Amino acid sequence: MTATPRAAVALLAAASVVVAAGFWVARREVGSSASVPSPGDSGAAPDVVPLQASLPPECERRYPPHTTVRFERSFAPRDFGSGIACPGGGYLPLLNGVPRAPTLNRDVERFGPVPPVVGMHTDADGDEWWVHADGSETTSRWTTVTVGGVPRRDVRTDHTVPAPEGHGLPPDAPARDR
Repeated sequence: MTATPRAAVALLAAASVVVAAGFWVARREVGSSASVPSPGDSGAAPDVVPLQASLPPECERRYPPHTTVRFERSFAPRDFGSGIACPGGGYLPLLNGVPRAPTLNRDVERFGPVPPVVGMHTDADGDEWWVHADGSETTSRWTTVTVGGVPRRDVRTDHTVPAPEGHGLPPDAPARDR
């Protein structure tokens, strides 16, 4: 029995799919066997894989709203291999129990690359924010968006930069004015 050219092409395509799937599964298994800290190990979110650094010990607990904690040692986006992708490379660890997050948006030309993280801030809603050396803050958190009239949960990444001197409200402004 001889194979027709069409049957030979189909057989070759099927073999290619099987080989590609095998490589994909093997690569995925190798990637999943990497050392991923559990939330109890370092306070890191499950999707964050430290490259060189671990999170500061102050990250191991939750803080009440309106709390800011300064770390004894800082860390930089280049120290982590996954999480919130930063412009210019590197990642920040995920916050607030999100499994993944959109890329951080920062005007690098105006404000420079994402600076090291020097602390953590918990806002009025209990959401955690990374505090950077330049006073900017970054978070990943759950939000509800309405699509076609149907609300659904989604993850957002927020990054704030401090207002330039003389702009915005003064730090001692009453809360109702903020």
